[in-house]
Amino acid sequence: MNCKYTVIAAAISFSFMTFGCRHAEKNELAHDHSHEAAEEGHSDDKHSDDEIIVEPETAEKFGIKTTVIEPMAFSSGIQVTGQLLTPSSDEAVVSASTSGILTLSSSLTIGSKVSAGQQLGRIAAKSASGDDPNAMAKADIATAKREVERLKPLLDEGIVTKADYNSALAAYERAKASFSHAAVAGTVKSPISGTITQMLANTGQFVETGTPLARIVQNRHLVLRVDLPEKYRSQLSSISGAEIRTAAGDDWTALAELSGKKIDSNEFPVQTGYIPLFYSFTNNGHFSSGSFVEVNLTGTPDDSQLVIPVSSIIEQQGENYVYVKVGDHGYEKRHIVISGRSGDKVSVSSGLKTGDELVTEGATVVKMAESSGAVPEGHSHNH
Repeated sequence: MNCKYTVIAAAISFSFMTFGCRHAEKNELAHDHSHEAAEEGHSDDKHSDDEIIVEPETAEKFGIKTTVIEPMAFSSGIQVTGQLLTPSSDEAVVSASTSGILTLSSSLTIGSKVSAGQQLGRIAAKSASGDDPNAMAKADIATAKREVERLKPLLDEGIVTKADYNSALAAYERAKASFSHAAVAGTVKSPISGTITQMLANTGQFVETGTPLARIVQNRHLVLRVDLPEKYRSQLSSISGAEIRTAAGDDWTALAELSGKKIDSNEFPVQTGYIPLFYSFTNNGHFSSGSFVEVNLTGTPDDSQLVIPVSSIIEQQGENYVYVKVGDHGYEKRHIVISGRSGDKVSVSSGLKTGDELVTEGATVVKMAESSGAVPEGHSHNH
């Protein structure tokens, strides 16, 4: 039989070996396929010289799976990097309610979760000279109030003018406005629920009224900022959506699934030579403000594309190949040309046709079968 093909033989226990066999090879571990074919009544089976043979039971054991490819909707994407940011509406800064010595809760650190109104610490109210500004404000209120009470009967008797009385009344209102009950209590409270992302002051530090103490973000909504290189300007009109993936993740998440939408923003800085794109979306809990993500900007779908997963592709010497099942036992290696990419899928312009049964999982196993006598890493013939 004039054939050139390779068989993977599954070994028992926790290992396996691959064996390559050719018509001219004298390998005592190789299968005599012509003999097997005769015993099974398949002596007429013919295989091309380039056909790779993997027994069905071996394919099942090592997870070789195939899919018949058909034209489907596909939109080629632009692969870039983006950063996740917090919109100002979801961010708040905790400020000192009075001047004095700050004491923060011992459990308070970056990453701590806090609730709206939660006490974060206290301030021992003192001015830089050691005076208590709140006591002074309270005294001013008392003085202003006494002046209003003194002028009121005099106004009724016509001894003082209305203007004099109104001036005293305004002074009283200003004194009340300058007095803070929160400051008197000396408490530091969180204005919103969220996560502390930055500590701006430390326990024991003297702070003035209004001094920023900590930054809190809610992380409920995020903004994706993409700085698109100028070379893609001509493709702007075709961009219809975006997908993102974290550096540690394998799966892409479409922003449309997170109520995402493209927005205009002057809130965040952009780089010269780039086109700024902004998308707002609801965080599903898998993303964090400040982190960088992979971004796939998707275009208008084309319904006539042959689309395959990236995992089915074997790269050799800079060229892309796939394996197509051509019979119960046989597989064929095909060179393909990729015409577009979007996330973990690519469109193919040549090398495949509608109806081909593509190896989508286990392509590396078929590749080892192609390489005569190859043994997977971590295995040997010594069992």
